[in-house]
Amino acid sequence: MFAALPLEAVSVAVPTHLHEAVALEAMRHGLHVLVEKPLSGELAGARRLVSFADRAGVKLMVGHVERFNPAVGRLKELLEEERFGKVISLTIRRVGGLPPNTEGANVLLDLAVHDVDVAGYLLGTLPTRKTCFMSRGFLEEQEDNAVLFLEYGEVSVFIEVNWITPVKIRTLDITGTACFGQLDYLNQEITLFENAYFRRLHRDMKTANGS
Repeated sequence: MFAALPLEAVSVAVPTHLHEAVALEAMRHGLHVLVEKPLSGELAGARRLVSFADRAGVKLMVGHVERFNPAVGRLKELLEEERFGKVISLTIRRVGGLPPNTEGANVLLDLAVHDVDVAGYLLGTLPTRKTCFMSRGFLEEQEDNAVLFLEYGEVSVFIEVNWITPVKIRTLDITGTACFGQLDYLNQEITLFENAYFRRLHRDMKTANGS
């Protein structure tokens, strides 16, 4: 296919353990590649793909679709506008039923990669400390539920993922000194709750300073 068709780019949507081999073969033909998440089942494989793309001069992208969720983009804008004041924490839930195919990827690689990516995107940095707990509820061959606690300086991020909850939930709560926000990934909506005490305190401080 790579040799016979006039292609510019391909989307790699094979089982996770084949991502690296298929993506490398496409890039060897000079093609740009979109790889379904996770980029690879192991860190070393992901690094090999990135390194090869750099050397080959092709574009390599992983399918972190939540980056293109308009609600996530708007939340990023609100953070840059300092609408939340000082950010205290993010609490993220991505839970639901068992997917039809779990071959080669546990619940962290299948679900949590989205939220680790979103947290880093929103906060503009990488975590300084990471703690993770995984276990097997329904499945015997791999982990189907996990919780992560990440520290981004003074901001704490809690992420819950599983293939067990019988209802699909995709939410992100953000707590700041000035505002609390709830993001619904599925409906692409953000609900804000202003902190009246913070606003009053800020106003009183400005008055006391004569401004």
